[in-house]
Amino acid sequence: MGPKGTFSHEIAETVCDRDEEIIFFPTIREVFAAVTERSSEYPDLRGIVPVENSGAGGVFETLECLLKEDCTVRAEYYLPIRYVFAVAKGKSADMRAQVLAKVYAHPQAHAQCSAFLAGLGNAAVVHTTSNAKSAEETLNDVSELTAAVTTRSAAGIYGLEIIRENIQNYDTNTTRFLEIRKAAPEKPRVYGSSADSGDCCGCDGSDGCGTKCSIVVMPKGNYPGLLYRILSVFAGREINLTRIESRPSGDMMGKYVFFIDYEFGSELDADGNKKLLDWLRTITEVKELGYYPEANLEGQ
Repeated sequence: MGPKGTFSHEIAETVCDRDEEIIFFPTIREVFAAVTERSSEYPDLRGIVPVENSGAGGVFETLECLLKEDCTVRAEYYLPIRYVFAVAKGKSADMRAQVLAKVYAHPQAHAQCSAFLAGLGNAAVVHTTSNAKSAEETLNDVSELTAAVTTRSAAGIYGLEIIRENIQNYDTNTTRFLEIRKAAPEKPRVYGSSADSGDCCGCDGSDGCGTKCSIVVMPKGNYPGLLYRILSVFAGREINLTRIESRPSGDMMGKYVFFIDYEFGSELDADGNKKLLDWLRTITEVKELGYYPEANLEGQ
Protein backbone atom coordinates (compact mmCIF):
# COMPACT_ATOMS: atom_id res chain seq x y z
CA MET A 1 0.00 0.00 0.00
CA GLY A 2 0.99 3.64 -0.35
CA PRO A 3 2.71 5.89 2.19
CA LYS A 4 1.42 6.55 5.70
CA GLY A 5 -1.39 9.09 5.72
CA THR A 6 -2.87 8.13 2.34
CA PHE A 7 -6.36 6.82 1.66
CA SER A 8 -4.79 3.41 0.94
CA HIS A 9 -3.43 3.51 4.50
CA GLU A 10 -6.92 4.28 5.81
CA ILE A 11 -8.40 1.29 3.96
CA ALA A 12 -5.57 -1.01 5.09
CA GLU A 13 -6.18 -0.15 8.74
CA THR A 14 -9.82 -1.19 8.43
CA VAL A 15 -9.23 -4.54 6.68
CA CYS A 16 -5.95 -5.85 8.09
CA ASP A 17 -5.92 -8.55 10.75
CA ARG A 18 -4.49 -7.92 14.19
CA ASP A 19 -1.41 -10.02 13.49
CA GLU A 20 -0.71 -8.34 10.12
CA GLU A 21 1.95 -5.68 9.71
CA ILE A 22 1.21 -2.72 7.46
CA ILE A 23 4.13 -2.02 5.10
CA PHE A 24 4.34 1.33 3.32
CA PHE A 25 5.61 1.93 -0.22
CA PRO A 26 6.06 5.28 -2.01
CA THR A 27 4.19 4.40 -5.22
CA ILE A 28 1.59 2.05 -6.66
CA ARG A 29 4.23 0.39 -8.85
CA GLU A 30 6.28 -0.48 -5.80
CA VAL A 31 3.23 -2.06 -4.16
CA PHE A 32 2.80 -4.32 -7.19
CA ALA A 33 6.54 -5.07 -7.25
CA ALA A 34 6.47 -6.09 -3.59
CA VAL A 35 3.49 -8.40 -4.10
CA THR A 36 4.92 -10.06 -7.20
CA GLU A 37 8.55 -10.32 -6.08
CA ARG A 38 8.39 -10.92 -2.32
CA SER A 39 5.49 -13.34 -2.04
CA SER A 40 7.78 -16.38 -1.97
CA GLU A 41 9.30 -14.94 1.20
CA TYR A 42 5.96 -13.68 2.57
CA PRO A 43 3.20 -15.93 1.12
CA ASP A 44 0.39 -13.99 2.84
CA LEU A 45 1.52 -10.63 1.47
CA ARG A 46 -1.29 -8.58 -0.02
CA GLY A 47 -1.38 -5.09 -1.48
CA ILE A 48 -4.03 -2.37 -1.42
CA VAL A 49 -4.20 -0.07 -4.48
CA PRO A 50 -6.75 2.46 -5.81
CA VAL A 51 -8.25 1.49 -9.18
CA GLU A 52 -11.00 4.03 -9.96
CA ASN A 53 -12.68 7.14 -8.65
CA SER A 54 -16.33 8.08 -9.03
CA GLY A 55 -15.42 11.45 -10.56
CA ALA A 56 -11.93 11.17 -12.02
CA GLY A 57 -12.17 7.65 -13.45
CA GLY A 58 -9.51 4.96 -13.64
CA VAL A 59 -6.11 5.16 -11.95
CA PHE A 60 -3.68 4.71 -14.84
CA GLU A 61 -0.77 3.32 -12.83
CA THR A 62 -2.93 0.60 -11.27
CA LEU A 63 -4.52 -0.37 -14.59
CA GLU A 64 -1.12 -0.57 -16.27
CA CYS A 65 0.25 -2.80 -13.52
CA LEU A 66 -2.84 -5.04 -13.59
CA LEU A 67 -2.23 -5.52 -17.30
CA LYS A 68 1.48 -6.26 -17.08
CA GLU A 69 2.14 -7.80 -13.66
CA ASP A 70 1.45 -11.36 -12.52
CA CYS A 71 -1.01 -10.84 -9.68
CA THR A 72 -4.63 -11.55 -8.78
CA VAL A 73 -7.44 -9.38 -7.48
CA ARG A 74 -8.88 -10.94 -4.31
CA ALA A 75 -11.16 -8.22 -2.89
CA GLU A 76 -12.54 -4.73 -3.46
CA TYR A 77 -13.25 -1.88 -1.04
CA TYR A 78 -14.96 1.49 -1.34
CA LEU A 79 -13.99 4.61 0.58
CA PRO A 80 -15.56 8.10 0.62
CA ILE A 81 -12.78 10.52 -0.34
CA ARG A 82 -12.51 13.93 1.34
CA TYR A 83 -9.62 16.27 0.55
CA VAL A 84 -8.26 19.20 2.53
CA PHE A 85 -6.29 22.29 1.51
CA ALA A 86 -3.41 22.83 3.93
CA VAL A 87 -0.31 24.96 4.51
CA ALA A 88 2.63 24.80 6.89
CA LYS A 89 1.80 25.99 10.40
CA GLY A 90 2.10 29.75 10.74
CA LYS A 91 1.55 30.33 7.02
CA SER A 92 -2.22 30.82 7.04
CA ALA A 93 -1.89 34.55 7.66
CA ASP A 94 0.39 34.81 4.63
CA MET A 95 -2.46 33.60 2.42
CA ARG A 96 -3.94 37.11 2.58
CA ALA A 97 -0.71 39.01 2.07
CA GLN A 98 1.26 36.85 -0.34
CA VAL A 99 0.57 35.31 -3.71
CA LEU A 100 0.26 31.53 -3.53
CA ALA A 101 3.14 30.23 -5.64
CA LYS A 102 2.37 26.52 -5.95
CA VAL A 103 0.11 23.73 -4.80
CA TYR A 104 1.38 20.18 -4.37
CA ALA A 105 -1.12 17.51 -5.41
CA HIS A 106 -1.22 13.93 -6.62
CA PRO A 107 -2.61 13.73 -10.20
CA GLN A 108 -5.77 11.98 -8.94
CA ALA A 109 -6.20 14.62 -6.23
CA HIS A 110 -5.77 17.30 -8.90
CA ALA A 111 -8.50 15.75 -11.03
CA GLN A 112 -10.86 15.23 -8.09
CA CYS A 113 -10.39 18.80 -6.82
CA SER A 114 -10.03 20.56 -10.19
CA ALA A 115 -12.84 23.09 -9.61
CA PHE A 116 -11.31 24.30 -6.34
CA LEU A 117 -7.82 24.48 -7.81
CA ALA A 118 -9.06 26.44 -10.83
CA GLY A 119 -10.20 29.15 -8.45
CA LEU A 120 -6.74 29.70 -6.96
CA GLY A 121 -5.54 31.98 -9.74
CA ASN A 122 -2.08 31.47 -11.18
CA ALA A 123 -0.69 29.11 -8.56
CA ALA A 124 1.23 26.28 -10.24
CA VAL A 125 0.02 22.76 -9.48
CA VAL A 126 3.00 20.47 -8.92
CA HIS A 127 2.22 16.76 -9.12
CA THR A 128 3.54 14.35 -6.50
CA THR A 129 3.61 10.57 -6.06
CA SER A 130 1.06 10.48 -3.23
CA ASN A 131 -1.15 12.61 -1.01
CA ALA A 132 1.37 12.08 1.79
CA LYS A 133 4.18 13.35 -0.45
CA SER A 134 2.12 16.48 -1.18
CA ALA A 135 1.98 17.24 2.55
CA GLU A 136 5.69 16.51 2.98
CA GLU A 137 6.71 18.79 0.09
CA THR A 138 4.58 21.62 1.45
CA LEU A 139 6.24 21.31 4.85
CA ASN A 140 9.76 21.29 3.36
CA ASP A 141 9.30 24.02 0.72
CA VAL A 142 10.05 27.23 2.63
CA SER A 143 11.29 29.27 -0.33
CA GLU A 144 7.81 30.60 -1.17
CA LEU A 145 4.17 30.30 -0.15
CA THR A 146 2.98 26.77 -0.98
CA ALA A 147 0.02 24.59 -0.09
CA ALA A 148 -1.08 20.97 -0.42
CA VAL A 149 -4.15 19.12 -1.56
CA THR A 150 -3.96 16.17 0.79
CA THR A 151 -5.72 14.01 3.36
CA ARG A 152 -6.66 15.07 6.88
CA SER A 153 -4.44 12.27 8.16
CA ALA A 154 -1.37 13.37 6.17
CA ALA A 155 -1.89 16.99 7.22
CA GLY A 156 -1.78 15.85 10.84
CA ILE A 157 1.29 13.67 10.35
CA TYR A 158 3.29 16.50 8.76
CA GLY A 159 1.95 19.21 11.05
CA LEU A 160 0.14 21.24 8.41
CA GLU A 161 -2.64 23.70 9.12
CA ILE A 162 -5.90 22.94 7.32
CA ILE A 163 -7.30 26.02 5.58
CA ARG A 164 -10.26 24.44 3.84
CA GLU A 165 -11.97 21.05 4.05
CA ASN A 166 -14.01 19.04 1.55
CA ILE A 167 -12.51 20.66 -1.54
CA GLN A 168 -13.34 17.69 -3.83
CA ASN A 169 -15.57 18.37 -6.86
CA TYR A 170 -18.38 16.09 -5.66
CA ASP A 171 -19.81 15.45 -2.19
CA THR A 172 -20.25 11.80 -3.18
CA ASN A 173 -16.59 11.42 -4.16
CA THR A 174 -15.67 7.74 -3.71
CA THR A 175 -12.67 5.62 -4.64
CA ARG A 176 -12.65 1.89 -5.25
CA PHE A 177 -9.61 -0.02 -4.00
CA LEU A 178 -8.42 -3.51 -4.90
CA GLU A 179 -6.61 -6.08 -2.82
CA ILE A 180 -3.97 -7.86 -4.90
CA ARG A 181 -2.03 -11.04 -4.23
CA LYS A 182 0.51 -13.22 -5.98
CA ALA A 183 -1.65 -16.23 -6.81
CA ALA A 184 -3.65 -17.79 -9.59
CA PRO A 185 -7.27 -16.61 -9.82
CA GLU A 186 -9.66 -18.63 -7.71
CA LYS A 187 -12.61 -20.37 -9.34
CA PRO A 188 -15.66 -18.09 -9.28
CA ARG A 189 -18.28 -18.78 -6.61
CA VAL A 190 -21.18 -16.88 -5.09
CA TYR A 191 -19.65 -15.39 -1.95
CA GLY A 192 -21.81 -15.22 1.13
CA SER A 193 -24.16 -18.02 0.01
CA SER A 194 -25.15 -20.81 2.35
CA ALA A 195 -22.83 -23.16 0.45
CA ASP A 196 -19.86 -20.84 0.82
CA SER A 197 -17.82 -20.92 4.01
CA GLY A 198 -15.30 -18.33 2.88
CA ASP A 199 -15.01 -14.73 3.96
CA CYS A 200 -17.12 -12.17 2.16
CA CYS A 201 -18.33 -8.64 2.69
CA GLY A 202 -19.85 -9.30 6.10
CA CYS A 203 -23.43 -9.99 4.97
CA ASP A 204 -25.55 -12.59 6.78
CA GLY A 205 -24.99 -15.10 3.98
CA SER A 206 -28.69 -15.74 3.36
CA ASP A 207 -28.83 -14.59 -0.25
CA GLY A 208 -25.17 -14.19 -1.17
CA CYS A 209 -23.54 -10.84 -1.66
CA GLY A 210 -22.55 -11.34 -5.26
CA THR A 211 -19.28 -11.93 -7.04
CA LYS A 212 -17.27 -9.66 -9.29
CA CYS A 213 -15.24 -11.08 -12.15
CA SER A 214 -12.46 -8.88 -13.53
CA ILE A 215 -10.75 -9.48 -16.86
CA VAL A 216 -8.66 -7.61 -19.42
CA VAL A 217 -9.65 -8.09 -23.05
CA MET A 218 -6.83 -7.58 -25.57
CA PRO A 219 -8.16 -7.60 -29.17
CA LYS A 220 -6.04 -9.44 -31.72
CA GLY A 221 -7.01 -7.06 -34.50
CA ASN A 222 -9.08 -4.03 -35.39
CA TYR A 223 -12.14 -4.42 -37.58
CA PRO A 224 -15.74 -3.13 -37.72
CA GLY A 225 -17.97 -4.64 -35.06
CA LEU A 226 -15.16 -6.01 -32.86
CA LEU A 227 -16.33 -4.31 -29.66
CA TYR A 228 -19.92 -5.28 -30.47
CA ARG A 229 -18.88 -8.94 -30.75
CA ILE A 230 -17.10 -8.76 -27.40
CA LEU A 231 -20.04 -7.15 -25.60
CA SER A 232 -22.61 -9.42 -27.26
CA VAL A 233 -21.04 -12.35 -25.41
CA PHE A 234 -22.27 -10.79 -22.16
CA ALA A 235 -25.52 -9.34 -23.48
CA GLY A 236 -26.61 -12.64 -24.99
CA ARG A 237 -26.24 -14.30 -21.59
CA GLU A 238 -27.87 -11.38 -19.72
CA ILE A 239 -24.70 -10.79 -17.71
CA ASN A 240 -24.44 -7.37 -16.13
CA LEU A 241 -21.24 -5.39 -16.72
CA THR A 242 -20.41 -3.23 -13.71
CA ARG A 243 -17.51 -1.50 -15.45
CA ILE A 244 -15.79 -1.28 -18.81
CA GLU A 245 -12.84 0.98 -19.54
CA SER A 246 -10.56 1.23 -22.55
CA ARG A 247 -6.87 2.05 -22.22
CA PRO A 248 -4.09 2.32 -24.80
CA SER A 249 -2.21 -0.96 -25.04
CA GLY A 250 1.15 0.79 -25.28
CA ASP A 251 2.07 -1.26 -28.33
CA MET A 252 1.05 1.20 -31.03
CA MET A 253 -1.24 4.15 -31.73
CA GLY A 254 -4.88 3.10 -32.05
CA LYS A 255 -4.50 -0.23 -30.23
CA TYR A 256 -6.56 -0.53 -27.05
CA VAL A 257 -7.31 -3.01 -24.29
CA PHE A 258 -10.55 -3.21 -22.31
CA PHE A 259 -10.86 -3.66 -18.56
CA ILE A 260 -14.19 -5.36 -17.83
CA ASP A 261 -15.88 -6.18 -14.52
CA TYR A 262 -19.00 -8.29 -14.61
CA GLU A 263 -21.35 -9.99 -12.17
CA PHE A 264 -21.24 -13.70 -11.47
CA GLY A 265 -24.28 -15.37 -9.94
CA SER A 266 -27.73 -16.51 -10.94
CA GLU A 267 -27.16 -16.05 -14.68
CA LEU A 268 -23.68 -17.57 -14.70
CA ASP A 269 -22.16 -20.60 -13.01
CA ALA A 270 -18.51 -21.71 -13.03
CA ASP A 271 -18.99 -23.88 -16.11
CA GLY A 272 -20.85 -21.11 -17.92
CA ASN A 273 -18.10 -18.65 -17.03
CA LYS A 274 -15.46 -20.96 -18.51
CA LYS A 275 -17.48 -21.29 -21.73
CA LEU A 276 -17.89 -17.51 -21.88
CA LEU A 277 -14.14 -16.94 -21.58
CA ASP A 278 -13.34 -19.74 -24.03
CA TRP A 279 -15.63 -18.12 -26.59
CA LEU A 280 -14.07 -14.71 -25.98
CA ARG A 281 -10.63 -16.22 -26.59
CA THR A 282 -11.68 -17.16 -30.12
CA ILE A 283 -11.79 -13.44 -31.03
CA THR A 284 -9.44 -11.83 -28.51
CA GLU A 285 -6.85 -12.49 -25.83
CA VAL A 286 -8.16 -12.54 -22.25
CA LYS A 287 -6.32 -12.08 -18.96
CA GLU A 288 -8.28 -13.18 -15.89
CA LEU A 289 -7.60 -10.76 -13.03
CA GLY A 290 -9.67 -12.45 -10.35
CA TYR A 291 -12.98 -13.38 -8.76
CA TYR A 292 -13.92 -11.75 -5.45
CA PRO A 293 -16.84 -10.66 -3.25
CA GLU A 294 -18.76 -7.64 -4.49
CA ALA A 295 -18.38 -4.88 -1.90
CA ASN A 296 -21.44 -3.08 -0.57
CA LEU A 297 -21.78 0.45 -1.97
CA GLU A 298 -24.86 1.30 0.12
CA GLY A 299 -24.53 4.70 1.72
CA GLN A 300 -21.59 5.76 -0.46
